[in-house]
Amino acid sequence: MTKAKVLSKMRIEMRKMNYGFQTERAYQKWISGFMSYHECTDPTKITEEQIMSYITYLGEDKQISIHNQRQVLVALLFLADKVLNQSLYRTKRPLKKAL
Repeated sequence: MTKAKVLSKMRIEMRKMNYGFQTERAYQKWISGFMSYHECTDPTKITEEQIMSYITYLGEDKQISIHNQRQVLVALLFLADKVLNQSLYRTKRPLKKAL
């Protein structure tokens, strides 16, 4: 399945579940970024390690807020669970670093 097909299927699932348009756009942005970051040739095979390395990259290198890191995690878990029928619930949420 190509990146475009995965994103299209995700949009359909989100609309079935009455997600808001802004949420849909945000999820697409994060998932597209994830696929580009990992150069996914087959976006149907994502792993917990890939998710955590992307979230770590966003937090440490891109200085993305903890709120947005959580949104990325939720978007990727939605993709895995609702679109790809994978179970990745063992992935832990990002935690704030102690200052």
